[in-house]
Amino acid sequence: MIFGFYLGNDLPARPAGLIDSTALSSRRPTMMKSSRLLLGVGACLLSGLACAQPVTPGYQRTTFYSDPSGGPFTSLTRDGQGRLYVLSLSGVIKVVEDQNADHVADVVTTFFPGTAVNLDALGILWFQNAIWLSHRGVITRLEDTNNDLVADTRQDIPVFTPASGFDFHQNNDLFTDGTAIFFGLGSSTDHDPEVDPLRATLQRLDPVTLTISTVATGLRNSFDGVFHPVTGDIFMGDNGPNFVPGNFDPPDEVNWVRPGRNYGHWNYWGTPPPASGTESPLVLLPTHAAPTGVVINDGTGFSGYRNELVMATFGGGVGGIVRLPLVYGNISNSPLGWYDASNIVVVEAGYLPIDLEPAPEGGFYVAHYPGRIDEIRELHRFHFLIDAVSSIGTTVPVTVRGLPGSGIQAFAAATLARLPVPLLLGPNLPIFLDFFDPIFILSTTPANGVFALPQPAPLGPNGDVAGSVSIPLAPALIGLTLWFQAAGFDATLTTPLATTPPIQMAILPNF
Repeated sequence: MIFGFYLGNDLPARPAGLIDSTALSSRRPTMMKSSRLLLGVGACLLSGLACAQPVTPGYQRTTFYSDPSGGPFTSLTRDGQGRLYVLSLSGVIKVVEDQNADHVADVVTTFFPGTAVNLDALGILWFQNAIWLSHRGVITRLEDTNNDLVADTRQDIPVFTPASGFDFHQNNDLFTDGTAIFFGLGSSTDHDPEVDPLRATLQRLDPVTLTISTVATGLRNSFDGVFHPVTGDIFMGDNGPNFVPGNFDPPDEVNWVRPGRNYGHWNYWGTPPPASGTESPLVLLPTHAAPTGVVINDGTGFSGYRNELVMATFGGGVGGIVRLPLVYGNISNSPLGWYDASNIVVVEAGYLPIDLEPAPEGGFYVAHYPGRIDEIRELHRFHFLIDAVSSIGTTVPVTVRGLPGSGIQAFAAATLARLPVPLLLGPNLPIFLDFFDPIFILSTTPANGVFALPQPAPLGPNGDVAGSVSIPLAPALIGLTLWFQAAGFDATLTTPLATTPPIQMAILPNF
């Protein structure tokens, strides 16, 4: 393996040696609590990608299943045996299977024909051995009692009374903590006050009593959410309004949703004023980014921060799949997340990703609204994971996961390159190590004080190898971006086998 380590800010050229803290301190920090991402053309430019190349190097997007006549697709879920269920806007639910493991669906079964569904149907969830379907005003429990992948019983549970005319939003996608079902219940208007206290909220459905209760308020239209697998915290995207007098085109949001809190709608969108009595977003998104599906990256097969968010953005004419690094403070134990163009996995004009679901080998299935299911995964089965918050004055554990029996060579460098031009180790094996820029620190330098990475050695029996990066206690480093990458070789360390995508690490304050 080779670990590439990059400074993300454009600094003046300096001779090789120690990092100059004076030069670093003059740089404006790029990672703040409410950072923004410019999607579309700006994202392509900032991430070093051409818009004609919608998938970031190191990843691949393939078509798993396509049925334009059966779309639009709105939601995905997997059952206890890993089978994928696909929901269409009309309420039809299909089971889509890949029985020969070639990453293409080969068996499709209609689980539910969409009978007597209140349009729109926006969410499904496998929960307690049944499929739960979210459609306007109702959540329906569908159970297959004879294991033929066709729903046999149906139970409708009213959750709100839709307006007789056009009702702006409704009950959205479903998610769970393992004990109950949660869903966003959207606002009845774009930005006006709500009359019904159930609207613009996060709701909880008790699967035993079949009653709902309000968890949090002020969430204009939160399409999906997810529970953190370690802390149990709830994270949800929220779609902001369109045309608010005095606040044209407010931002969209990602929120850390806590019980009993208010998140601003219909009084505030984006960062509220002090003493407003409402909560600030965890992350501000661009106007009309339209966050939809969100899942957790557990690190089993996708590089990045362990237990970070992976989110679909649906709006603005340019859709995307973006990694949302999520870390908890060493002091506060509060979460911090950020968006940056360098964390984009896919960005493409006309792409309409509306939901995500983990795939069997560690990537993600993506529902493209017009009627296609994509699979997003890394090109090679080598992954780079960051296991803790990257704050100054801390040692950050990192893990590389690869193929058991292969060889590893650990290497890391701090250079001036923002995102260097890739050097090819072999066909389709780019490594972003630009030795033409000055290198400040090499992991191969004895006692370098920063990198503790294994030198030539085999991977462990599980295909893992551990290392660490020690970040100096230097406030001048806050806001800088580091780049990591790994490349795997055979056991003789002579033949390159794989590379990971370049992964960003932000140097953060101790919070």
